[in-house]
Amino acid sequence: MFFAQTVALNYQSEGRVLQLNRAKFYTNGNCGYVLKPKCMCEGAFNPVLEDPLPGQLKKQLVLRIISGQQLPKPKDSMLGDRGEIIDPFVEVEIIGLPADCCKEQTRVVDDNGFNPMWEETLVFTLHMPEIALIRFLVWDHDPIGRDFIGQRTIAFTSMMSGYRHVYLEGMEEASIFVHIAVNDITGKMANVTREHCIEIVNKFEPCSENQKQGVLGIDGFTNYMRSPAGDIFNPEQYEVNQDMSQPLCNYFISSSHNTYLMGDQLMSQSRVDMYAWVLQAGCRCVEVDCWDGPDGEPIVHHGYTLTSKILFRDVIETINKNAFVKNQYPVILSLENHCSVPQQKKMAQYLVEVMGDKLDLSSVNMEESGRLPSPEELKGKILVKVEISYIQLQLGNPAVAGLRVTRGICKICMTKDLNPFRYTRS
Repeated sequence: MFFAQTVALNYQSEGRVLQLNRAKFYTNGNCGYVLKPKCMCEGAFNPVLEDPLPGQLKKQLVLRIISGQQLPKPKDSMLGDRGEIIDPFVEVEIIGLPADCCKEQTRVVDDNGFNPMWEETLVFTLHMPEIALIRFLVWDHDPIGRDFIGQRTIAFTSMMSGYRHVYLEGMEEASIFVHIAVNDITGKMANVTREHCIEIVNKFEPCSENQKQGVLGIDGFTNYMRSPAGDIFNPEQYEVNQDMSQPLCNYFISSSHNTYLMGDQLMSQSRVDMYAWVLQAGCRCVEVDCWDGPDGEPIVHHGYTLTSKILFRDVIETINKNAFVKNQYPVILSLENHCSVPQQKKMAQYLVEVMGDKLDLSSVNMEESGRLPSPEELKGKILVKVEISYIQLQLGNPAVAGLRVTRGICKICMTKDLNPFRYTRS
């Protein structure tokens, strides 16, 4: 799992996994590519060791959970809607290396969802903060359990230090008020400079006398906390901020599973609109399950189920139209191919006709460099990856060769002429 490059998720099913995925990819402008930590790219380490990175400086995360604001009643209470006031508490979960994964929680505040006060400090040690995700969950305590109120998940590298509002995802006003300190294990506070503090004072403090003294009065502090600058998320990460010139294998890639489905895997509708949605949500690897259809037209659906069927050509046209609406970094088209040879040829024909130059990699020199191209070099390109049991490939000459792949992936780069595939085994 720690060395996986793509983990295809069901975007149709909202929940914990997608919330973690969003937090992961928001760190780089939600462009669908996140650079792996250096130790994953250049060396080996054992993530399950008690100290997986000996000698590397660890981080200490100190979270002071101060208060909550306008916390709603849970939607699905265990005891039903009794009209009672909630009894909230906050749980903080760390997701990362096994040595870092843990949970801590505050005490319960009775009968106060409007402005509960906790004033509790939770301390965490992180061996590898580059991959850690911080999950804030607010619960309502019940005599027989707890009811979920809301959550906000954020990457450690996205968090801003100092006093911050943690707005719960999908809620306009509900938030928890926290103070965040990130220390080196030596005790030195990280990522806070005097220059940054003075910048905040000059921007938000209305009193000129306070500005001269470099302090925030109550009005300045209120202005700061009510502004976007008071949010926990680092605004610099709304844009691409990582090095995009490294080999493709050095990145985690946001990926979708059974992209065409609107709901469950057995009976839901297949819609081309789903491809537009996930691509514009930042996904860069989409799945297309291809089967023989009537009248020689390949179709897309979840085989051996009651899901509805859509035309392969319609899917390709939708992907082509929406691939680069949000950003220009490459899209990976993952084909699960169950088609006969005649319909495979029709698929190749549609790919070339619809996507054209987006499939042409002749300008990308991979042989000389000896490494995979980078997302930067592949901007505006669509990469075709196909999983097959049997396919006939028409190579760079008139001969037709058969290739049987019992295990593994056949990676396909389309060229504009219908010679149609050149391939490598992996």
